Amino acid sequence: MRESRWAIQAPRADQGHPMLHRGGCSLGTQRGAGELLDRDGVASATERYPDLEMCDVCAPWGSLGISKPRPRPAATDIDDP
Repeated sequence: MRESRWAIQAPRADQGHPMLHRGGCSLGTQRGAGELLDRDGVASATERYPDLEMCDVCAPWGSLGISKPRPRPAATDIDDP
């Protein structure tokens, strides 16, 4: 049942993004992902969190029937001394 659901993990840093996991993903449960969502819940979450990332370990895009998202560009906001 958990594998047919998904969960969102809160950002781990101030500038971080929430992450979507499959319901049974050990990374999501270890890192405090929230309640289990159905497909409608995931659709609502993507509207609420446009920067929602997807776990590379459990690959929730496969169970959602969507293409793998493109990788995000690396942060380049580092100030030079």
